[in-house]
Amino acid sequence: MEFPGFDHVYLVENPGSKRAYQGRFDPREAGLEAREMLLGERPPRSTPFLVRHDQGEAVPGSCFWVSGIYGPVVATSICDLFRANKITGWDTFPVRVFAKSGGEVPGFVGLRTIARPVSVIDFTKGARLQSPRNPGSFLYVGGEFDLTTWDESDIFRSGNSIQFIVVERVKQILENAKLRNLRFSRLSEHDVMEYFALLLLKDAGHEVADFDRFSRPRRAP
Repeated sequence: MEFPGFDHVYLVENPGSKRAYQGRFDPREAGLEAREMLLGERPPRSTPFLVRHDQGEAVPGSCFWVSGIYGPVVATSICDLFRANKITGWDTFPVRVFAKSGGEVPGFVGLRTIARPVSVIDFTKGARLQSPRNPGSFLYVGGEFDLTTWDESDIFRSGNSIQFIVVERVKQILENAKLRNLRFSRLSEHDVMEYFALLLLKDAGHEVADFDRFSRPRRAP
């Protein structure tokens, strides 16, 4: 499959709705195990992760997040859509989800990607602009990754991130299913503060010559 272009791939994000159900791992330490599993550093467990109500609506909709960053956790009907449309690069892990009342809500799975991760996203390939929110700071708009690292999967991730990246047809399938609690950010338009753009590269082992300027102590007035 030909790469569709960076303006046709999307980061999948938590929109941060305070109304929507948000879960938490029980016990909370399970978050570390979940992260290692999502990064492929340990095999998926056979026993379900327990997910309790943390905030928001008492009962989850068809898609929700755990601790704001883990997810999405979706209804099994979404997996049926992926199979019907031959979406590649994904798998599931077991979860047990509980409503605010404490009662179990069946029919959910956690999503994970089994695609080969692409290289770390390099946002310094995008435009460097002055931040409208932080005077004196800069941000980059638009990121790229090494196309030779993409294995043509529809759902994948980059570097050491657990965040999903999807091609446009996955976005369309989820939007047509009228899923709430998802936001899609076009990679070519996604903005990142300069510090974090450089930190991504540094953590991936790239030489970042001017990164030290962020840690220099300020001079006394």
